[in-house]
Amino acid sequence: MGRRAWPKVDKVGENSWITTFTGTRVFPHDPDPDTIHVPDIAHSLSLICRWGGHALEFYSVAEHSVRVGELCFSLALANGMEPKEARIVALLGIMHDATEAYVGDCVRPLKEVTRIETPRGLETFREMEDHLYGKIEEGLRLPKLTPEYKKIIKIADDILLVTEARDVQHGADWDYWEPPEPLPEVIQPMGHEEAKQAFLDAYTYYWYATQADLFD
Repeated sequence: MGRRAWPKVDKVGENSWITTFTGTRVFPHDPDPDTIHVPDIAHSLSLICRWGGHALEFYSVAEHSVRVGELCFSLALANGMEPKEARIVALLGIMHDATEAYVGDCVRPLKEVTRIETPRGLETFREMEDHLYGKIEEGLRLPKLTPEYKKIIKIADDILLVTEARDVQHGADWDYWEPPEPLPEVIQPMGHEEAKQAFLDAYTYYWYATQADLFD
């Protein structure tokens, strides 16, 4: 059997699409917001291993995302937010790595230096992810990610990073920053199906909490 001949195109991204879990065609460089579906995100993230696959055992991005969301809720309350607003931060925490469902998990050291050709020109991986997140935000009608919310999510993400280093990696020698204290609870990683369901349940709970006055 000969090699498959891919069609040549002039426009960047014209044939750069993937088929998702639900059978949807998505263009990661510049997706139609209507092609973004939560079941696709949950399924994909539940099968992507954190730490670039270098965890000591399988630990999914989906589980990481749920844990970040739960911690965001606690941190937001501790910062004096009302419970309703804290639930918004929790929802956005759950979705903070949603782009990885479409472009994979790029390790931190590469995100700022890797350049990718997109329909908008040459972008860093981080810039391409930011554009993709905007499409996810639009497609799922997520609340806006304000600087205050982003700060809380970053703190939660860093706390989980240090906790994961202790529990699912070899630990870490943090010689470039002063890391936060890890969580006291030891992570016992979920399997892929459990993590997928946990993600779907957490997303559904917090999304509806932001769409109606269910908890007032």
